[in-house]
Amino acid sequence: MPVTSGRFLLLSALLPLIDNALARYIRRKQALQKVDYDDLIQVTHDLLRKRLDAGTQAGRGGLRAILVDEFQDTNAVQSRLIAMLCRRRLASF
Repeated sequence: MPVTSGRFLLLSALLPLIDNALARYIRRKQALQKVDYDDLIQVTHDLLRKRLDAGTQAGRGGLRAILVDEFQDTNAVQSRLIAMLCRRRLASF
């Protein structure tokens, strides 16, 4: 469907507004030194990746088990975080 058609035309008009709102949201979080849920996941992932060999439980061989509710709804970062905690590739479910 061409971009000039109804719904795509509306979407293309809204994208700059959405980009602006997102940029303002990110700047505001940084100014207030706040994080949201996605930031918490990313920061945890980054810290764990940097410290796996620093004597943490995961650095000593991983956890025996992790219960993940709604695993089918995890995103790529959450899945990598779980894998790092287990220190092994995740089996397909």
